[in-house]
Amino acid sequence: MKNRKGSCKINRICPARMLVNERHDGTVKVKYIHTHTHSISLKDTRHLRIPNSIRSQIALKLSLGVPSERILQEFYEDASDLEHRDVAMKKRQHFVTAKHINSVKRRLFDLKTNKASDDATSVFLKIKSLQSNPSTNPILFFKMQHSKEFSEKGLNPKDFLLVFMTNKQKEMFQKFGERILCMDSTHGTNSYLFKLITLLVVDEYKRGYPVAFCVTNREDETTIKIFIESVHRRCPETVISYLMSDDDIAGFNAVRSVYGNNVKHYLCIWHVMNSWFRNVKKYCTMMNRNDIEKDLKNLLHSKTNTITKYLVQIL
Repeated sequence: MKNRKGSCKINRICPARMLVNERHDGTVKVKYIHTHTHSISLKDTRHLRIPNSIRSQIALKLSLGVPSERILQEFYEDASDLEHRDVAMKKRQHFVTAKHINSVKRRLFDLKTNKASDDATSVFLKIKSLQSNPSTNPILFFKMQHSKEFSEKGLNPKDFLLVFMTNKQKEMFQKFGERILCMDSTHGTNSYLFKLITLLVVDEYKRGYPVAFCVTNREDETTIKIFIESVHRRCPETVISYLMSDDDIAGFNAVRSVYGNNVKHYLCIWHVMNSWFRNVKKYCTMMNRNDIEKDLKNLLHSKTNTITKYLVQIL
């Protein structure tokens, strides 16, 4: 089939480009070559590829059942006719056509044998697939980027939030959650810089067992509260009395807002040691600092009566 837009080959090299170099000292060096060897009129922009972010928006709307005509209208609603639009006011979504939408639609409904080319669409379709089976559905909450849903909960269109808990995790949470609930966060493990927040319980072998996960682009009291609320809706009978986490108060506040103000907060060993040593360096001299740090390490693993005797001795 002949490409109605025509070929974008120019049989020559276009030197126009922008080279950006970010240095270690934080400065940025930019080299801009503005010379083109071909026409750069507004009509030529139809040869530009529609970004994956916009394709993901189209896929999301199609999956939610939004008609193609309505999707096209939403992209155009703040723009006039392509031929007469002010160049300075144009945006990439204004170049979306019905052909682009149909292309995404064909790809979307052919994913039973072919994977999506972008991560956003793959994730969305995987979530929908998991949600299709109520008996095994692990998804507790899902909000895709570029979606305006859940604004009443404090989420922005750019936010991503996924909460999931399997049936086995639910069983372990109900069995051991009342002992103590642990919360941990992992950063810098993916190219999108999303955070992974994990809830853990301590099983009968005194080992940590993850019972729920939250993947999100932001980690604050708002998103953590949605995470905890989602878990609470899945297991409403489980009572949480103790929380162990880091020294970030956002998680503790979120848990208390769901399970009540009687929840007690404990810091993990690493944060206890870090806080102690930070204050030792602040208030103690170099002469006795090493001895104090050694004693604190011993105290951390001692019984309560040993700690009491030591405190009486030094006081």
